[in-house]
Amino acid sequence: AAPAAAGGGMFSGWIPSEVEIQEVAIKNVNFNVETAGQSAQARGIKVTMQPTSAEAGYSIAGESGTLEAVGFPKFAIDDFNLRTGEGAVYLDHAAMRFHKSGKVQMSGDAQLGDTPKLHFNGVMGGLDLAEVLSTDWVKKFKGIVNGKFKLKSDPAGALVTSGTLNLRNGSLEAMPVLRRIDTLAGTTRFRKLNFTNVEVEFEQRSDELELGEVLFESSGLGCLKGRIVRSASGTPDGMYMLGVSPDTIKFIPIGRKQVVEQVFQLDRDTAFAAVFPRASADDIEMPPEGYRWLVA
Repeated sequence: AAPAAAGGGMFSGWIPSEVEIQEVAIKNVNFNVETAGQSAQARGIKVTMQPTSAEAGYSIAGESGTLEAVGFPKFAIDDFNLRTGEGAVYLDHAAMRFHKSGKVQMSGDAQLGDTPKLHFNGVMGGLDLAEVLSTDWVKKFKGIVNGKFKLKSDPAGALVTSGTLNLRNGSLEAMPVLRRIDTLAGTTRFRKLNFTNVEVEFEQRSDELELGEVLFESSGLGCLKGRIVRSASGTPDGMYMLGVSPDTIKFIPIGRKQVVEQVFQLDRDTAFAAVFPRASADDIEMPPEGYRWLVA
């Protein structure tokens, strides 16, 4: 709002002494954001803005358009609602899609300043692994990914992504390690593993990806639990414990059974302590009982 200019004239009665904007609609918004170690850009967003009582505050509703950020897939925006004011942005709701089947919903806030502080929580689901795996893996590893995640900034302002993922209708087949187990056991039961439980805890920090807890379980056959770190150089490092069920061993011919029992000779607690030496049962959940284990 602003006062009218001094003076008169035949049209002076038509000139408002004050203007109040109640709503602004913009059909095409584009912007770039640069923070420590992170950059993002948005294109083609439709927004409607309304002022609020907060200092420099607005309530903003948006839809359509795209969002791209370093280290993330390209998102297609369905809709969002956010508020600004007093040096902060509050995201009440955002719904987006990525690849062909993945969906994301998230909320949170960003405290602005020389070093912005970000904190967002979200859920994702429906992502078909076939859309993100390389050609070599599409026929081997199948399933639908769902999970929860957090996006936050560390004290230096760099973005840290963490969360838990699980796999629905998951299966693994045509893997050399599975064929070797089949050959060792004289069976074909490991040719294809249908997973009853898959959980992965992850943290992405700059170029380093840590899978602090990985669990693959195929009920009645086997179980794998481990940890993996991929450094900025792309080299993975980690350990895992692989277990087979006694029922699997029971039907193996006598000559081969002794070999299998020598390979899978550890009990659960011993194998767990080797793979997670600094963890307690309170930090990381133990794998299920009822398996014989090896560590690699």
